[in-house]
Amino acid sequence: MKKVSIILSALLISFVLTGCNSKTENDYTDNAMQELYNRSIVAKEFADKEFHNLLDHFDSACEILETSYGFYTSETPVYIVGYKYTNGTDDSLTYAYKISVDDNQSCHILEEGKDTAAFLFESSKKTTSDLSD
Repeated sequence: MKKVSIILSALLISFVLTGCNSKTENDYTDNAMQELYNRSIVAKEFADKEFHNLLDHFDSACEILETSYGFYTSETPVYIVGYKYTNGTDDSLTYAYKISVDDNQSCHILEEGKDTAAFLFESSKKTTSDLSD
């Protein structure tokens, strides 16, 4: 009876400790993903201001049709914010920013321009037949 109690106690302790480790790893992953998402919002707000300032210098008839934003992971995560816009004549104009966001939520533009936006909006132009090639 004593052996059974010891074995059950050992199994119970192992189960509890394993569950705790798993929870900690999940919490860490959840927190990391939340931080990436929060920084993507900061990057989007920063890019919105930059892009509106850019449009103000060129043409007041410009209108944003679509905004895409997110991040991709690398040694240092990079946040990308892209815009599809019209100048009243051409509805397929694009522009994007690649942005770094530091721990103080300060943003720095790493790259910008229509070439930066190409991969965000290029796939929306493809048709099903394009994908099979």
